[in-house]
Amino acid sequence: MLFKHSMTLAVALSILEFTSAAASVPVTGHSSSLTKRHHNISNNIEARHELDERGLVGNILADVFGGVQSRCPSTFVCNGSGNDGYTHDIYGNGPPTGCDANNWRYYGVAAGWLPIPGFVPSATWIAPSWFSGSCSKAKWWVAPSSWKHPVGFPIPSFWLNAGFHSWTWPSLSFQCSGKGNDGLSIDCYGNGLPSGYPSGWLWFGQSLGWHPPSGWTCADNFKLPIAWYSKCSLATWWKPAPTFQIPSGIQAPGFWSWPSASFQCSGLGHDGLSIDYQGNGLPSGYPTGWKWFGVSVGWAPPAGWTCADNFKLPTVWYSKCSLATWWKPAPTFQIPSGVAVPSTWWPSESFQCSNKGTDGLTIDCYGNGLPTGYPAGWLWFGVTVGWAPPLGWTCADTLVLPTAWYSKCALATWWSPAPTFHIPAGVSVPSFWSWPSATWTCDKTGKDGLSYDHQGKTCPYAGLNWKYFGVGYGWMPPFGWTAPTGWTPQSDCTCSEQVAACPWWKLSPVTSATKMITATKPTATPTQAPTTTICTSVFSAPATTVTITQTITVSPPKPTSPSLPAAGWKCDGTGKDGWSVDHKGNSCPYGDIGFFWFGVDFGWQPSASFSCSASWEPPVEWGSTCGLSVSWWTPPAQWVAPYWFPVPQVWKKTLHPSPHFTCAETGTDGWTHDHKGNACPSTLPSGFLWFGAEYGWQPSASFQFSAGATVPTTWNCKKASWWTPSVTIVLQDSEPPYLRVFQTSFESDSDFASEFQTTSARLLGLEDTLWDRGLTLPTKLRTSGFDDLFRTHTLSS
Repeated sequence: MLFKHSMTLAVALSILEFTSAAASVPVTGHSSSLTKRHHNISNNIEARHELDERGLVGNILADVFGGVQSRCPSTFVCNGSGNDGYTHDIYGNGPPTGCDANNWRYYGVAAGWLPIPGFVPSATWIAPSWFSGSCSKAKWWVAPSSWKHPVGFPIPSFWLNAGFHSWTWPSLSFQCSGKGNDGLSIDCYGNGLPSGYPSGWLWFGQSLGWHPPSGWTCADNFKLPIAWYSKCSLATWWKPAPTFQIPSGIQAPGFWSWPSASFQCSGLGHDGLSIDYQGNGLPSGYPTGWKWFGVSVGWAPPAGWTCADNFKLPTVWYSKCSLATWWKPAPTFQIPSGVAVPSTWWPSESFQCSNKGTDGLTIDCYGNGLPTGYPAGWLWFGVTVGWAPPLGWTCADTLVLPTAWYSKCALATWWSPAPTFHIPAGVSVPSFWSWPSATWTCDKTGKDGLSYDHQGKTCPYAGLNWKYFGVGYGWMPPFGWTAPTGWTPQSDCTCSEQVAACPWWKLSPVTSATKMITATKPTATPTQAPTTTICTSVFSAPATTVTITQTITVSPPKPTSPSLPAAGWKCDGTGKDGWSVDHKGNSCPYGDIGFFWFGVDFGWQPSASFSCSASWEPPVEWGSTCGLSVSWWTPPAQWVAPYWFPVPQVWKKTLHPSPHFTCAETGTDGWTHDHKGNACPSTLPSGFLWFGAEYGWQPSASFQFSAGATVPTTWNCKKASWWTPSVTIVLQDSEPPYLRVFQTSFESDSDFASEFQTTSARLLGLEDTLWDRGLTLPTKLRTSGFDDLFRTHTLSS
């Protein structure tokens, strides 16, 4: 028996010697004594990890010398009164550091260490850091209002209901004076200005919320928070300037100085208002800057308002533009078809151009726009000249000029086509179109042919686009000329000699020189049946004379294409083949903003050539389908998307987010750059994205660390509510040095306690001191922060 006790005592002394040696290991920034460890994570886990001389060693010594250790049963659950707590936890440990034994008790595994009823801390009491995560469990205890708690300390709702008044927060019952001068910067729960709300707004009580204070001002084009649209009438002390551009969808309150229904403008364009007599702001689809000028005029551009020459006026305003007598567009403005152009926009009947081609107008003296059949870009140069191409206007060589202009082209003395232009037969070619001389001849390559001869005459062979090659050659096919589909030399036998003599172009073996026939190609209308013509001609070629008779069958031309796209029509994906109406004849629902119909798969989208300004406001409804056009259109890099617009991920490579951008907390809408153009800091992994000023740089929903990766200290993981790790990672923080987190779950208390005690003892004996060198935690990382890591792991009783 003496030998047995001697052996047991030797074991105990060995353990004491080991723990003493382990405690002597120096660790920078922490106490080297096991009995002076800090308890700053969670009192639930703190009680568990306080496995020191009082626990493991103390229990052994108690067994050796017959001592009795008072502790809480592992299955104990408190009754909620606060009167049934224990002085020691399930391992025999007393209160953690910072909790005196007279006022703190242990209330079981689920509750941990909590203050007893009647505990009254001093005003300067410093609560343990882990207590902020478990104070709500002490339903029997409310801190006194004299206690100066840390800023950000989560005040439980039952404290507020019990009369607790935070020294840093307003009371739950706070009410403002209604004058707008007593707003606060935090609400009764300690929350600051909500994301997306303008800087300078304040909190005016639980019933009113966040509003602009008295005297707050903003620019006329400022974007109010959408969430505030329905609450603006509560801020009775504030209203915007009369010129403020009230967004569509906001119901402006009466005290915003609505005009009366009988309001009439002065007719000078200087007294327009930003809301109508019903409190409605600028209608959707109307240009920014337009004002309301009374019931009779409605919404119109104010005096001095300007726009680009290709600007698209609202379609609904086409019939009302004459009411804004104070405004007219620039003379070069491209007036769309359908506008009832007022006489005030018309030029004078006596207007004469300068003959330089630079002062053409978009309407004539009668208010008419570009005539049907005339090329886009042509302008009116007065009654004498009429409609003509302006200086610098260019076109394709195959463009078909208006027939009515054939006899007037000489009047546009400032313009001539390119030498390779295919001038149609019948055009009276003016001399300044650079006629060749009567002695000019080509270089015999077939590449220098002209569109008219030395007399200004064009190709006599209709539809062939042959060129004039000068003396000795005349009109011949140019080098590389390809005959029209279905064309054979029999179609026009007047050109037989030219074809035979041409040194740079030869007939194919199938179409030999012996097949030339003189015949005029018959025409057909869509209602005509095919016709047959017999043509006979004698053709002379070197050393041969051949007479050929040929039968020609002419089919009627194909009918014209329909005016609407087919219901099942699909675009080619280039963004260049859109329609101005859909298959039902409907125009763009977003207004005349330059969008086109690209079939049911894409809907209304910008064309490949669509351009926008840096401050362009896209239609709200388009946000759900904007990603369909990314294959052919990308906004310019200087465009700043509104904070509410769902920017496709591929655009984010070239764009910057709005300063007011707030993510949807899904982890799928992050940016590679912040609103200032800064990329992800080098201290963070490259997979982190910018989720707005409130969340900062965070991992996307699909991002994962590599196993054993060390997380940087600059990362605030509490913000990434959409993300959890799938591998073991190491979290760096100032206290403790690191926490090694494993994804492990336990079915019961006993499993958890067994694993915890085994792992802790192994760390204590084989690695380093438990607290100073890390704790193996059997729980999954929780995104609400370090304090929640452990208390969210609920154990069954």
